[in-house]
Amino acid sequence: MKNSPPSVRKLAQRILIRWADAPDHVYAETLISSAASDAKLAPRDRGQLQSIVFGVLRNGNLIDFWLADHLLKRGGLRKLREEVHTALRTGLCELLILDHSPHAVVNETVNLVGKPFRGLTNAILRRADRERDALLSSAESAPLETRFSHPNFLIDRFTEAFGEAATIELLTWNNSPSPVYLRPNLLHPAPGESPSSDHPLGFYIQKGKLDPKFFSEGQGYAQDPSTALAPQLLDPKPGERILDAFAAPGGKTALLAQLSQDKAIITATDTGEHRLEKLRENIANLHINSATVHEHDWSESTDRLGAFDAILLDVPCSNTGVLRRRVDARWRMDEDTFSVMASLQIQLAKNAAAALAPGGRLVYSTCSIDPEENLQVAEALAAATGLKIKETSEALPHRDQIDGAFSALLQS
Repeated sequence: MKNSPPSVRKLAQRILIRWADAPDHVYAETLISSAASDAKLAPRDRGQLQSIVFGVLRNGNLIDFWLADHLLKRGGLRKLREEVHTALRTGLCELLILDHSPHAVVNETVNLVGKPFRGLTNAILRRADRERDALLSSAESAPLETRFSHPNFLIDRFTEAFGEAATIELLTWNNSPSPVYLRPNLLHPAPGESPSSDHPLGFYIQKGKLDPKFFSEGQGYAQDPSTALAPQLLDPKPGERILDAFAAPGGKTALLAQLSQDKAIITATDTGEHRLEKLRENIANLHINSATVHEHDWSESTDRLGAFDAILLDVPCSNTGVLRRRVDARWRMDEDTFSVMASLQIQLAKNAAAALAPGGRLVYSTCSIDPEENLQVAEALAAATGLKIKETSEALPHRDQIDGAFSALLQS
């Protein structure tokens, strides 16, 4: 007899256990996509799987606080087996955060653990359902690290940069589900129809069902409005030679092509066959004729690509501006992350800047909101190259209601 496919909750448990043991570069989104594909999940089930996994990762400290301080005997959390701990985390997330049906949550979560632990799991989840109001209330007086499930060092950095009130707004933002932003692709012969939008490039939040042709035929693209800051600041022109140095998956390359009416000469570079394949696929699908893809690692400079009138450097970063979307990034960093990233960013930017033609311009950008990765790196790059910072642009999630991003325009 053929085994039945695992339930969504069983998949969530497996993904969270696997994530906990995975290297820092492995993100939950990748594990979810792989598991959903292997299990041939319908879109609705995939959405449920993502909401559970993301919900646990967004609220892990809070869920463990409820377990340790309210639902288990003192010291009981440390004694839980991993499969039981993870099952309780998913169950409590569904009950108290996602507000799913208690009957289904309790019954199926109990079946995720071995028989010796089913009574305990059942008792804890039923008690949590009965005492939900008290548990939710207890979170309001918990420390920010617990209440919003962020590392304390990160909260300290946010507080130093933005103040306490803004930090609470930012933490709240990071723990809220992300909407899907779309933009119509004006390079398509018949761009996708979109609701009225105040954004000059037509970004809007998708609501309701979308015609599959929107993506399959390249009528539009899914990306946050913050991704437009750097291409707009670079202001590409027809006929210019443009380098998009860290281009995959291609969202900013597409914006550069659209802003230059697909009449610039765009070189899009990145590393890794999977990233390059996705970059080529998106460029072709979005009807871009002005961009070509080249493999290059900017940890080394090169002159084989020629000189460029304009360069976009959207460098690797800590992801502090996109923690709402990349929900597990907060757990993949430590206090040294920012200085390590800044050193890497300066080196990458210096190498790419060497490809700038005389009189050319360069935009340095990140999806970070941390000054050490942003203005401080731009200033270091200016000092190293003799370029001058002409203008900066910044998006802060709690202020601008989009993902966080930073861009600096440098020119001689």
